[in-house]
Amino acid sequence: MTPSRTPTGHLAAAPRASIGPRHRLRRAVVAAAVSLLAVAAGCSGDDAAGGPDPTTGEDGGGSVTTVAVDAGEVVPARLVIFTAGTDADPDGPGPGLITDAVGVRAFRGRFLADDGEGAEILDDLADDLEDGDGPGDTVYVGGMVSVGCAGPEDAELRVIDGDLRFVPVGFDAGTGEECDRTVTSVALAAVAVGDLPGDVTIGGEPADAPVGPGRIVVFERLERRLRRTAEELRDADATVDFLEDHDVEVDPPGDVAPDVRRFGYVIDGCGADTAEIVTGDGEITAVATGPSAGSCDGSERYLVVADVAVSASGGLEPEV
Repeated sequence: MTPSRTPTGHLAAAPRASIGPRHRLRRAVVAAAVSLLAVAAGCSGDDAAGGPDPTTGEDGGGSVTTVAVDAGEVVPARLVIFTAGTDADPDGPGPGLITDAVGVRAFRGRFLADDGEGAEILDDLADDLEDGDGPGDTVYVGGMVSVGCAGPEDAELRVIDGDLRFVPVGFDAGTGEECDRTVTSVALAAVAVGDLPGDVTIGGEPADAPVGPGRIVVFERLERRLRRTAEELRDADATVDFLEDHDVEVDPPGDVAPDVRRFGYVIDGCGADTAEIVTGDGEITAVATGPSAGSCDGSERYLVVADVAVSASGGLEPEV
């Protein structure tokens, strides 16, 4: 669907979506009943976020309660993608602002891990931003819009009580509906910096929350230019050894939860403030990023420790 802007900033639906004449995305059939970023949902049966493939509609289901949202202030935005996807880290923090190519690739790996036209749009957008060809003074907000049985016609960005949220538009609010399958819809929207309210959270999370499928638990600039490395840290002792081996003196993050894989990296960067977890081609890596990234005279080395849900990292090998 090609999004068209109404006077209120509503993200109006149209048959196709694009970010340019060479990028076309078929409107996927998305079944949605409740916005995970906008309202609380009750769903019994299979977990909607971790259930069937939303593009194939394979088995799954449950009872989904639908809730209409009509509150707050609409934020003018341009819908880049609005399609079927999934969240590889449903228990992780909602994604914060996306400001660069690293963030776009991290978002793609978390919400559109399978190749397709939506993923191709994001790959091309990341390439454009990396080459400096992206629109100036623009940031991106992305995440899950809805999950359930019936599909929204559209999506809006709204600020509700200081929180920026995706809200599904164009479905009937009901008391409950039995689903043969559940389907998740995801979106990425471009927002002019001047239209973004100050001091806003996004889906209940800080604006600088990680975008990709992982939580950065240690990020430190190294004083020495140590060898780049990537390895899995299977327990707390391995984490302590990794920190000590690289002369990093911080409080270790503790035990590795059963549903989490922990990875340690030494990566390149320049003036970075944090890192994002990026997945693809059977690999999982950390990439240095942040508002100040690139603002130094030469390459620096950073140590990163990240906890990533097994659901987002199963079968992936750590690489730098």
